[in-house]
Order: sequence, then structure tokens, then C-alpha cells
Amino acid sequence: MSNVKKKKNVNKANNKKVSRAWTVIGIVALCALIAVSIYMIRSRKAPTTDASAPLDVTDSLVIEQADESKIQEIAEETEKHENALEGFSEIAQTINSEDKKSDTEEGEEVSETSDESEESGSSGGGYWGGGSGSSGSGEIEASPSPSPAPASQSLTPAAVEPTPIPTIGFPYAITGTDLTILQVSPYSGYYLEDGSGDKIGNVTTIVVKNNGGDLSFAGIGIAQGDRNLAFSGSNIPAGATVIIQEQNREAYMDGNYYSATATTTESGGLGISSDALTIEDNGDNTFTVTNVSGDNIGSAVISYKSYLPDEDVYVGGITYTVNLQGLEPDAAIVVDSSHYVSGNSMIVSAVTD
Repeated sequence: MSNVKKKKNVNKANNKKVSRAWTVIGIVALCALIAVSIYMIRSRKAPTTDASAPLDVTDSLVIEQADESKIQEIAEETEKHENALEGFSEIAQTINSEDKKSDTEEGEEVSETSDESEESGSSGGGYWGGGSGSSGSGEIEASPSPSPAPASQSLTPAAVEPTPIPTIGFPYAITGTDLTILQVSPYSGYYLEDGSGDKIGNVTTIVVKNNGGDLSFAGIGIAQGDRNLAFSGSNIPAGATVIIQEQNREAYMDGNYYSATATTTESGGLGISSDALTIEDNGDNTFTVTNVSGDNIGSAVISYKSYLPDEDVYVGGITYTVNLQGLEPDAAIVVDSSHYVSGNSMIVSAVTD
């Protein structure tokens, strides 16, 4: 019986040792699991970034452009925009030459018109309907309508004086506004006014000079024949010249223009508040926005327009905007926008909230 008791005691001792060993193993495993969990949680946290270091827009919560397809799309849109600017440059380059030509020919046209008026004896210069846009002082033959008369009498055609149809020429100062239409031209390339960048051909464009203050909006209507052409532009700085495409993509047609009207809305002031933001072109179709106010900026709206520096002409009535949110003091954000082209884009406004 004593041997049996000894064996039982030995077994109990062994069982206690095994139990203790498993307990130790369990505690070690639990500690290891906790350590791994802490490591994983820390690794998932966003790394701290120096506020003075530029933040790429893909890392911010401002604009989501992280995926490769979006980056490729931006690259393609930027390339199309660059190609469009080349075509508009040709239109813009004609402005100076047209101005010089009009200055030299203005005196000649005045003398010629007065001579013709004396010869024809007509008063009031104006253009004649059906002409090609040159001043009309000659007569237009017309088929007379027979007057009621007895059958026994012969009908003698009566001379019919042509009725002058008022037309406008360019440059043309739009009455009641500070806008002057410098020229009307065709354009083939890319359509910008709706942001689509569609390939188009022979669309009517106008070149407009803003001789007044900053405008937040300008709507222009031109009558040609039996059709009305419409053009609209936003954020046009004081003194700026801008090329605008017809908003319905109407084709360019030769012929007379009969009138031009416009409605404008003044702006509270375009430009950048230098005590809140600085904006710098990076030379790679991106720009950097830095909060220099010393305080948090809840939101900022950056507006820019396409621009031809050599001709000093803005391209497109459309204005492109970028919305930024949560700008911390001294934080810099690199903005990659599909329509921004270094050297050919101009920041016209930066508004903070």
C-alpha cells in the first residue's frame, strides 16, 4: 500500500510541474501576442511629417490622385491642354498685327469713304445687306414689284433705293460695358469651355479686351445673320485680353455681324492674399500652396486660367479651380491639376475661409 501511495504522490508532483509549465508557456504566448498587436497598431498609424516639408497632394486629404489610372488621366489631359494652347497662340499672335494694320488703314478708309460719299451723294456710311463686310456706298440692283395699273397701260420699272442694314466691324466696343471685341476667328483643336477637351474643328472664337476693372463674369452675345452666338467668361482680370470659344460650339462662318451685347458682373477683387498664402510654380505642371498665415486655414479655393505669356492673352472663358482643406500653419501642399501647365497658367484668385 505504501508503494501505491508513493506512486500517487509522484504522479501528483509531475502533474503540478506540467501544469506550471503550460501556465508559463501560456503567459509567454500571451505576452508575445500583446507585443505583436502593439507593433501592428503602431505600424498602421500615419507617420509624422515635418510641417515645413512639402506634402504631395496624393498624401493629403485634399485631392485623391493616388491610383495610377488617375495619374495617367491627368498626364493625358495636361498633354491635350498643351496642344490646345499652341493653336490659340496663333490666334493671339494676330492681335498685334491687326491693331497695327487698323491704325495704318484707318486714315485711308476715312478719306476714301468721304470721297465716295461725295461722288454718290449718299449720306450715312453703313454697310449694305448681302455684302462681305466692306463699307457700302454703291447701289444694289433690285427687281421692282409691279404696281396695280390698268391692263392697257404699260408698266415701267421704278428705281428702288436699297435699305442699308447696320452692321458692326471689329474692333468693336460693346455699348454699356468696358469690353471690346478685338476679332472673331475660327479655331480647330480642343474645346476648353466645358472642361471636356474634346477635339473640335472650325469653332467660332472671339478675342475680348477688358478695359475696366476685375470681372467675375461676362456674357457676350453676337448676332450674325439668323443665328445668335454666345460666349461667356469668368474671373477676367482688369486690363486682360482673353480668347473665348462659342459656348455651343457654333462653327465659324464668313459674313456680316449685326450687333454685339454683353452683361458683366464686377468682382470684389481677384488676386492672392499674400499674408495668408504663397503659391509657387514648380516648373513640372504642378504648383505649391503654402499657408503663411500662422493659423489653421479651414479651406482655400485656388483659381487659375490658361495663359499665353508671350502674347499676354488668357485662353478660354473657363476658370479652373482647386479646393484645398485643412491647411496647417507653414504646411505646403503640392497641387497636380490636369489643366495646369507650367508657364502657361496664371493664378487669378486664392480665397481662404
